[in-house]
Amino acid sequence: MERDGHAKVAGLISRYPELAIMRRFGDLNMENLLYLQAELVHLESEYRTLATDGRGHPDRLISAKDWASLAYSEDKNDLTQWKKMLEIRQRLKEYSMTSQPLSRTNFQGRKLIFKADEAFAQVAFMTSMKSPNPYDLQFFRSWLERPKMGNFPILGPDQYVWDVGNEADLVAIQRRKGEDFLTRWFIDKVIPSFHRCLGKYFKAAIPEEPESEISHYSDSHLARFVHVFGVVLSSLLPISSIVILYFVSSLLTRLGIIATFTALFSLSLATVTQARRIEIFAGTSAFAAVQVVFVTANTNNMI
Repeated sequence: MERDGHAKVAGLISRYPELAIMRRFGDLNMENLLYLQAELVHLESEYRTLATDGRGHPDRLISAKDWASLAYSEDKNDLTQWKKMLEIRQRLKEYSMTSQPLSRTNFQGRKLIFKADEAFAQVAFMTSMKSPNPYDLQFFRSWLERPKMGNFPILGPDQYVWDVGNEADLVAIQRRKGEDFLTRWFIDKVIPSFHRCLGKYFKAAIPEEPESEISHYSDSHLARFVHVFGVVLSSLLPISSIVILYFVSSLLTRLGIIATFTALFSLSLATVTQARRIEIFAGTSAFAAVQVVFVTANTNNMI
């Protein structure tokens, strides 16, 4: 039986978790924190006032130093003060951390640690989540609208959650893994263009929705292809540089070639790998040094 409405959207997301794109409700979360903070400020002021009332009375002196005397006192002021503290304690549980960790598991099977009833932890967690992949968001919007796909499965106000106006507030529960720039560009740009021109003629639609015209390309296979391409490119650059330098006799031209290939090598490291800046700098320096050594040795042989 074909599902419709929210169940249809949930079915798509369960098959492709990278499409689990939700609003973080940043404004509401922050507003909630501000209201909790304001409430605690008022409660604190009321509590301090109750604690100082009748401070000179002998019974109040004892209850100020002994918890049992305060909590189980029959004095009206003591009872009011303790009830106020219990009210503050409850609000603090909502506002700040408690000591009861809860573990949940995300789509990738990793355990995420939360605290029970923590406004801070919830906001911090939602804020730390990354924005969705632009292509995934674009596809999801298209899926919702196209007749052979979602066909507007949601009719309530939440149908506008994924509109452009909310884009800054959207998060991905499981964003695609952080591949290098070249892999992301290949998957998000090249493959969709390839599918529109050629791929749709021999790539079958997914079996779950054969009439939807949705085809699935494995991210892992595409990433492996780009990885192999990057390895081949990285191995060809040093050889190409040495071969060209061998046939050039002008020293100034050689220096220009060294500068050009060094720049290309650093650019390839930055786009094809996820190397850090220091690693790119070290690799580029070693590559430039090899070229300089070759030029120096070759120049000495020519003299």
